[in-house]
Amino acid sequence: CFDISSISFGIRNVQDPGRGIAELARVIKPGGRVMILEFGQPSWPVFSQAYDFYSRRILPQIGGWITGRKDAYDYLQSTSAQFPCGAEFKDLMHRSANFSNVEYQALTGGIAYIYKATKAGTHS
Repeated sequence: CFDISSISFGIRNVQDPGRGIAELARVIKPGGRVMILEFGQPSWPVFSQAYDFYSRRILPQIGGWITGRKDAYDYLQSTSAQFPCGAEFKDLMHRSANFSNVEYQALTGGIAYIYKATKAGTHS
């Protein structure tokens, strides 16, 4: 058992995110933490529109030019735009494992979110 398990910018690529969260929780001690960093969608209207334009039109072009893999950046935008974030992802975490507490914080205006969950139970 571990004190912490984590995943960064990958839970949206797991076939069943709920099962992925459950597995992250399974391997930690009671009172341990699951930490998830993932892309989200900005909620401020003007910022959201600007970021959407950037992530759909500019980022794939620049990423494709630098790496030769424009498709990877198109994929990044489409998966992050569809993935639940904020309160919706917090609810998914609560449904997926026995957490005593789940909290989240929007980063960079909601472009990314960090989720912190504490496994229910007492320390052993």
